Amino acid sequence: MWKTVVRRLLILIPQLAAVSLFVFFLAYNMPGDALTGAFGEDPNMTPEMLAELRAELGLDDPWFQQYGRWIWNIVSSGDFGRSHTQARAVTDIIGERLGNTFRLALFTLILQYSIAIPLGVIAGRKRGTFVDKAIVFYTFFAMAMPTVVLALLMLFTFGFNLGWFPIRGSVDVLAPSGSFEYFTSRMHHLILPAVTGALLGTVFIINILRAEIIDTQNSDYVTTARSKGVPASRVYSRHILRNSVLPIVSILGFAITGLLTGSVFIEQIFSYPGIGNLFVTSMITRDFPIANALILMTSFLTAMGTLLGDILLTIIDPRIRVR
Repeated sequence: MWKTVVRRLLILIPQLAAVSLFVFFLAYNMPGDALTGAFGEDPNMTPEMLAELRAELGLDDPWFQQYGRWIWNIVSSGDFGRSHTQARAVTDIIGERLGNTFRLALFTLILQYSIAIPLGVIAGRKRGTFVDKAIVFYTFFAMAMPTVVLALLMLFTFGFNLGWFPIRGSVDVLAPSGSFEYFTSRMHHLILPAVTGALLGTVFIINILRAEIIDTQNSDYVTTARSKGVPASRVYSRHILRNSVLPIVSILGFAITGLLTGSVFIEQIFSYPGIGNLFVTSMITRDFPIANALILMTSFLTAMGTLLGDILLTIIDPRIRVR
């Protein structure tokens, strides 16, 4: 197992290098730059001043020279550059937002699996009943519901109309840092976006778990266990459910990665200051040092998510070995 982990990490190095080259070259060839986004409409900024700033920041250098400086700083000192619009280190800016996104992703993941696994098990065991049909209807409804539409409905209903939850931010600015009020304020801001993301994220898990349980019920080893008089509860816990959850575990790594990097719409609509919101802002303002760093982080997390899913599979079912 450890050899596999080390090998996968070593393979990740050339993969990240290829991604970094592609992303940087793509950003270099996009129209405009960070200075255009920041000062393009400033009447006090003359073309001569913009040209001087570009030369000072090295934006007029050939792409391979800019890429070489960028990648060398990352490898040698972990420096992803400075934001052209905020004049701060990219790592500091991402670090401020990463904690918010991590909390949102973790809370969403807990809600998502807490809802999906019981519903998937019930739908699989009660196949063809009214309960199963109701759960299937919910999955089709959630599958057809766009993220933007549901988020706006949740925000309008529970934020604007009922006023149960805040409509923006990640914490009350008046809450003293480190206090119990500060903690409850963070949780209060998390509930609405987390529930929205969890309701949409349960669809895939419910459908897979339901299909696996229905398929496993008709397998030979389950029939043999029942013929030997094994209690129904033990048949479900030891044979059916244990084998049915394997596909769910295999996608857990991807689910974590997707929540950390794919909550762009949720963070934008709820004005939640996370890395998804930061990515959209950096693209609008053409602040490519931030955008490039976030894309590299996404690639790394995706690879780590795949590896995590493989490791969890071997823990749950020792018969599976990653080679």
